[in-house]
Amino acid sequence: MAQALSVAEAAGRLMQLLSEAKITISDATPTAVLDVFKVFADEPVACTNEMFLFEWGIFTFSSKPLIHVSLVRQLSTEQPEEEDPELWQVHCELLHEPTESFAELGRFHFWSDPFAYGASNRAEGLRDFFDDVAGSAGFVESLKLTHWRLEVWGDNPE
Repeated sequence: MAQALSVAEAAGRLMQLLSEAKITISDATPTAVLDVFKVFADEPVACTNEMFLFEWGIFTFSSKPLIHVSLVRQLSTEQPEEEDPELWQVHCELLHEPTESFAELGRFHFWSDPFAYGASNRAEGLRDFFDDVAGSAGFVESLKLTHWRLEVWGDNPE
């Protein structure tokens, strides 16, 4: 098994995986990003707990409304090191100009923790989570669009 990444290294590792897959910030497809995020989800990170979040909707976080299709890996540590805060999120976000059909979907999100309950192991729970991501209305609608912009970052949401 590979050595676990520190929480602080996680966002950089996701960016590296995206680069190795030849996915750029101005040339990203939802399917390619999801495929790379699944690989990233399998990589060990030195944390005591983790959850995954998928969300979509039209939000005005910047100066204008944009479609946001987001995958997030949330990492927790009980006794953080100086460079590893107690709670850290690695965001992988696809952005696009709003469309009428996407606006009709509204906003939605779901976390991975319900998929862990009843799963026989972590891999099964993540597979079920990512299957639901790929089959969700927001992801299916995102596949109809081209020219997505990609943003990746890590932050402490507290």
